[in-house]
Amino acid sequence: MIKNLPLFFGVEIILGFLIINKFNSIYGLLSLVTGHKLSTFQLFYYTTQFIVLISYLNGLKLVHRPDVKFYSLLNIINIIDTAILFFSMTIFNFNYNLGERFIDPGNSSQAASKTYELCVLFGMLLVNIFIKLYSNFIILSFTREMMYNDKFTVDNHEEMINLSNLQNFNGGNIFLNLYKTKIEYNYELIKWKSYTLLKDCFY
Repeated sequence: MIKNLPLFFGVEIILGFLIINKFNSIYGLLSLVTGHKLSTFQLFYYTTQFIVLISYLNGLKLVHRPDVKFYSLLNIINIIDTAILFFSMTIFNFNYNLGERFIDPGNSSQAASKTYELCVLFGMLLVNIFIKLYSNFIILSFTREMMYNDKFTVDNHEEMINLSNLQNFNGGNIFLNLYKTKIEYNYELIKWKSYTLLKDCFY
């Protein structure tokens, strides 16, 4: 039965579907190469979707050797992505697809067509949001299971020491120093903060 399948199996399936769905971000960013002009919102949307895609790919790679801090960050990214998805779909579907069309108030068939299309688009929006929320809860449950498992316990004192070592890293190479003290340090800090935030919510 499906309910008896391991949780990580469900996470694998969901991340696989989400990755396929997010590949549209690559095609959107290709518009920059072809010279197609993107609005500020479109550029923001496609850039965030590309970042989310990279996060999902990394999450799929780590399913069988999960990092609770990374999955905590992935859940935060999921929440933000859901908000962006809701906002963008609302803007694109209702404002651009319907708002710019001229409807003659005296034309009942045209008005009825608009009402029908509005209902269809609203239904599609609800379905997409429901699927996204369901996938979020599955990944969140997976992360919660790790937090309740002693095998994945994070030592906060050890984390602070590791972060301090990264922040004060000096390997003699300016590029390596920049990577360690800025990029890797901030990445590890964000993962740890995401973990502590979710843990406070669960306990």
